[in-house]
This record gives sequence, C-alpha cells and structure tokens, in this order.
Amino acid sequence: MGVPLALRNLLHERGKLLLSVVGIAAALALVLLLVGFRDGMYDAMTAYYRNLGADLIVAQSTNSLSNSTIPDTLHDRLVELSGATVADHVNIAGIIFNSGGFKMAIALVGYNLATGVGGPWSLESGRNIQAEDEVVLDKE
Repeated sequence: MGVPLALRNLLHERGKLLLSVVGIAAALALVLLLVGFRDGMYDAMTAYYRNLGADLIVAQSTNSLSNSTIPDTLHDRLVELSGATVADHVNIAGIIFNSGGFKMAIALVGYNLATGVGGPWSLESGRNIQAEDEVVLDKE
C-alpha cells in the first residue's frame, strides 16, 4: 500500500523529481572526480618510493616533499636490526621551482653514484649521471 502512495508523490511534481535526480548525479560525479584527483596525487607522490626497489625504507615522519635526515650514527644499527644485505642513504629535499612566474613543487634527490641505490629508474632520453657535478631531470 505504501509504494503506490510514494510513487504518486514522486511523480506528482516531475520537475522537482528531475531536479533532485540531477542534483544527486552531479554530487556523485563531483565525489568521483575528487577521488580521482586524490588517487592521482597519491600515485605521483609515491612513484619514487614504489620504483626504489627497497624492501624497507627508514625515514623521519614527514611528507614526501619535506627534508628527512637519518643520522649516520644510526646506519649500522638499522642495518643490524633489519638484517639488510644492502643499505644506503638517499637524501631528498623538497623545493618550489620558480621560473618566469611558473611555480612547481619538485623533489631533489641525492644518491650514491657508486651503488646507484635511489637513482633514476627509467630514463626517457639522455643518459644517467656519470660525474658528481651532473643532474638528471625527470618528468614523473
């Protein structure tokens, strides 16, 4: 008995029903858009760490564009505790690049050239670093 009454109430003013359905659809579309932006942001922020190839990363509790420094005195202790066979330092510093009024957040990554741990994982063109005074620019 309740269903026909509810259906009659919905169909009584079709304009309000249509407006309500369009409003709900727009709200759902905006939620999906924001979820997509969030997922894309997280994907971009974690690309370096996912491609690092490390089983364990030890860092200070910061975001990915903040400076994180683990003292060298802890290096041997961390290797001992983790049972790692290879351990190395990677220095990351977040900066805002400004060129001609265009600003972009970038991460500067310093790594050990001898071991290659923390270096670029896939170069689109050009070559890898061969000397200490060189820089590699990545698009990711």
